[in-house]
Amino acid sequence: MLSNTVLNHNQINRRNKMSGLDKPFTPPEKIATVWGKGSEFVQICFQSRGCRYSNAGYCIMCDYGRGRNLNPEEVDSYLRTSGVLSDSRIKELLIGSYGSCLDEYEISSECFKVILQNLSLCHVPLIGFETHCDTITAKKLDTIKRLLS
Repeated sequence: MLSNTVLNHNQINRRNKMSGLDKPFTPPEKIATVWGKGSEFVQICFQSRGCRYSNAGYCIMCDYGRGRNLNPEEVDSYLRTSGVLSDSRIKELLIGSYGSCLDEYEISSECFKVILQNLSLCHVPLIGFETHCDTITAKKLDTIKRLLS
């Protein structure tokens, strides 16, 4: 009986680690994390509820954290006031979330449109999106092409 209890406890701990349930929530006021500020390569990671695959306990690829999904006004305000997009040193910009930035589970289509509208105003020559391959659709690619061209 004790071995079953230990095994079940270990299974629960492993599931919690894989699903990010053991991680603290990001403070609600922290809209994004920026890595590489002041360099040629910068990554903006927007707060989100986290990767659906990690939250289900069957992916450990990125697992950047846990938080809440943002609304379009928060994203727009952050991108307009943070100064990240106006840095002329940036040659490559990677946009992400706590999992997949093209997944509407994390970044709504309205928020993604606001991100693209702000990106269209900056002069970064190379822009990438960190996402799970299952979230890439013809509709998303058309939206990216339309708003960034």
